[in-house]
Amino acid sequence: MRAADDSSLPGGDTGTGELKIEVATDDGGPVVRLYSNILVTFENTSDNDMVLNLGMMLGNKLRPTALTLQVTKSDGTVQKFPYVFPEGGVGAGVQTFLVPLPAGAAYKIPCPVKWFISDDFKRVTELPPGSYTMSILFVGKAGTGETGAPACWTGTVKSDDIPIKIPKGV
Repeated sequence: MRAADDSSLPGGDTGTGELKIEVATDDGGPVVRLYSNILVTFENTSDNDMVLNLGMMLGNKLRPTALTLQVTKSDGTVQKFPYVFPEGGVGAGVQTFLVPLPAGAAYKIPCPVKWFISDDFKRVTELPPGSYTMSILFVGKAGTGETGAPACWTGTVKSDDIPIKIPKGV
């Protein structure tokens, strides 16, 4: 896990190194299936409390739309899979998905693989069977301006790569 140091990452604003992020599969193994979860852990390594804006809350459902799964093929090509929310319409209130993260604390969230969808509407599990590496990218943005909303950590942080395998017939 490391703070991103590439200002060309989405958002153009790099993390301060005080927020770290890790990614893992829900069973700890390398196989990723359609109904697997990706576990994302945020760690505040600073001496100060922070608040993260992970995306949105739609009714009572949390949608970490600030996350993008990055899968690297053996030739070095990176394919991005942003987290999207599956609902076709909004029938409930939409609020910012805020996570308070005290100094030294960590927060882990399971994210269903099936909701990471590329711009061409493909899922990770639709990649050809084989071995890849995977990382997670978090782009922290300011809050939405809701009354009384706290200031949020802004910047970009990327996890280290982990090996994954896409089996046949997932």
